[in-house]
Amino acid sequence: SRLLSLDLSHNKLTRIDASAFRALFTLQSLSLSYNEIESLAENAFSANRNLHTLSLSGNRLTSLDANSFAGLEVLNAMFLDHNRILHINPLTFSNITNLMELNLGGNRLEAVPIAIANLHSLRSLDLSYNRIRDISNASYQGLEQLYGLNVEGNLVGNLSRGDFADLPSLRVLNLAANRIGSVEQGT
Repeated sequence: SRLLSLDLSHNKLTRIDASAFRALFTLQSLSLSYNEIESLAENAFSANRNLHTLSLSGNRLTSLDANSFAGLEVLNAMFLDHNRILHINPLTFSNITNLMELNLGGNRLEAVPIAIANLHSLRSLDLSYNRIRDISNASYQGLEQLYGLNVEGNLVGNLSRGDFADLPSLRVLNLAANRIGSVEQGT
């Protein structure tokens, strides 16, 4: 009951039930990376209110529901890279207001998820190697704390003047390996 860190990575887990981690109130770090997880039960982590880091990298998730991460108010870092995510509910991250690092790289996203607009403390966002074509109306705009943005390996074609205007803290921007054909003056 006093466990602080749990690593269940590189196993054969296929789903996370609502009761799986219910008794682990003090848990601060949970790694479920590189399993075969296809689904998360609603409120699967709601009892883990002290969780700071959650890694679900390298699984088989295709979508994230509104209550997938309910109760994780102090979460600082979440790794969802290398899954098969196509859809993220706009309310998925609404309770995770302290999240500072989010990795969604290596998925199947075709647009920047609207759900990111709720993450006002976000400092690092990785959207690399998805299928994103347009970033001109991306939901990360207006995130004043965003320091690093990785959009490498997508299908972005052109860059416009306003694409990064609402990101005053942006210092690291990776747009490598896209299809950028033009960059508007003043971008």
